[in-house]
Amino acid sequence: MQNENNFEMINRYFDDELNKESEIFLFSSLSTNEAERKYFREMHLLKSAAKELEDEYPDSLDYKVLQSINSLNVNYTTKENRKIHLAISYSIAAVLLMVTLFLFSEVRNYRHSFESLNKEVIEQKETIEMLYNSLPGIVIHSNL
Repeated sequence: MQNENNFEMINRYFDDELNKESEIFLFSSLSTNEAERKYFREMHLLKSAAKELEDEYPDSLDYKVLQSINSLNVNYTTKENRKIHLAISYSIAAVLLMVTLFLFSEVRNYRHSFESLNKEVIEQKETIEMLYNSLPGIVIHSNL
C-alpha cells in the first residue's frame, strides 16, 4: 500500500502537483527503494521525451502548408449556384406538395365511394330482411 502511494507521489511530482514536504519524503523513499528509483527514472525519460516533442515547428513549414492548401482547386459555391440549388429545391417541394394534394383528394374520393357502397349494402340488407318478414308463415300438412 505504501509502495503504491509512493508511485502516486512520483506521478504527482512529474505533474508538478507535489508540495515541498512530500518531495522530501519522496526523495528519502527513493534512496531506499530500488523499484521506486527505476520507476522514477522511467518517468523522467518519458517527461524529457515529451518535452522534446513540444518543440516549435519552423515557419517555413507553416508556409508550405498554406501553399499546399491554396494550390488545391476547391470549388466553392457561389451565390449563383446557391440560387440555382434553392430554385431546384423549391420546385421539387412544390411538385411534391401537388402530388400529396392529388393523392389526398383521391383517397377522399375512394373513402366517399366506399361509404356510399356501404350504405347501399345496408339498405339492401334491410330490404331483404323486410321481404323475409313479409312472407306468410309456412304451414305444413302431413297426410299420414
